[in-house]
Amino acid sequence: NIKFKHIYFTKIKYFQMVSHREYRDKDKEIAKKNFDFLIKNYGPSDNTEIFRKMYVYIRLIDMLKIKTEYTLDLGCGFGTLTKVLSLISKKIDALDFFQESIDVAKKKNINISNINYICEDIFNYNLETKKYDLVFVSEFHPFTRNYYKDSNESLICHKKIIKNIENSIKDNGYLIISHIPSKAQCIDVLKSIDYKLEIVVFDLDERLILLLDNFLKNFVNQKIYFFIIKTLTKIRIILHKLKIIKGVKLIYILKKIN
Repeated sequence: NIKFKHIYFTKIKYFQMVSHREYRDKDKEIAKKNFDFLIKNYGPSDNTEIFRKMYVYIRLIDMLKIKTEYTLDLGCGFGTLTKVLSLISKKIDALDFFQESIDVAKKKNINISNINYICEDIFNYNLETKKYDLVFVSEFHPFTRNYYKDSNESLICHKKIIKNIENSIKDNGYLIISHIPSKAQCIDVLKSIDYKLEIVVFDLDERLILLLDNFLKNFVNQKIYFFIIKTLTKIRIILHKLKIIKGVKLIYILKKIN
């Protein structure tokens, strides 16, 4: 019995009989015909959101002493955060599924020389082994979209992508993931990783870090800092599930161990 579940992408209705690859191909076709689709769905466009992400991630990278000599911005979108990462990285690869997004990113960052753009599908593209000090994954659609026919397929695909990412990270390198926990098939990071990725910290809300950082960094050590942010994030997650608030952005930081 095939269960029909409607999935909406910019007011276009599809049925969950097709594979996740077909969903992505449909997205690609929409993007070619409707640029507003990309603007609405890919990457931060609001200046407040851009500032928040810039502040939060540079702060976390500095706090944890994460090396950024070679960085991968996976799902770079329009290159807004790529620009930020390029300021603290010697070299950076920016990978995205949509050539249209890559074209916009190139124009926006035309004067930045240390960015290499890659238009590929992460489901088919094997990242180079032990290449990156940091892989940054923000609002990555294979982790946030309901592309999959069920939760089992999503877990299999997420594990495959995480393994690909893990292989590309140097020993003692880092993976940072952030997403909104709002989709039924959104990645379960803790289930998708294996023993080679050590959890440094997880379930940190972007907005709480921005709001409380200046106060906490002056009065508490790093362990208590993360404990306070994580505890308050749990409250925000509950409120989010109850649809009382919106915009919870969860951060996971993982380290590749030898």
